[in-house]
Amino acid sequence: MATWKGIAAATFLVALTTADDAVWLLKFTSPRLPISTRIANAALFVGTLSALSIGCVGAAMLIEEAVIAGGWITTENEDIIMSVVGASICWAIAIFLCVKAHLKKMKRKKRAQRASTA
Repeated sequence: MATWKGIAAATFLVALTTADDAVWLLKFTSPRLPISTRIANAALFVGTLSALSIGCVGAAMLIEEAVIAGGWITTENEDIIMSVVGASICWAIAIFLCVKAHLKKMKRKKRAQRASTA
């Protein structure tokens, strides 16, 4: 079963892999915006990050239960396997976000090229 140490580690890993997302939050918390808008934007970011962390922990717990029920692991290697599962989930999310950002950047570049030739 998941421990608080594991939950904290998973949460930290997700926060670490998405720390660069905080940079985009800066323009949405600008002093030029009304305070209510800044609070809503910050709360949405924190809420999304929290939901992502809880989702990763939940997925890891489900995988853990399935693996234990299937008899694929023993108590000796359970921590290692669950750490690998948690890290894999976080890396998959980080890679997805990186590819998504890259595709978005390429799309903008193509749009800019079309606009400059038109």
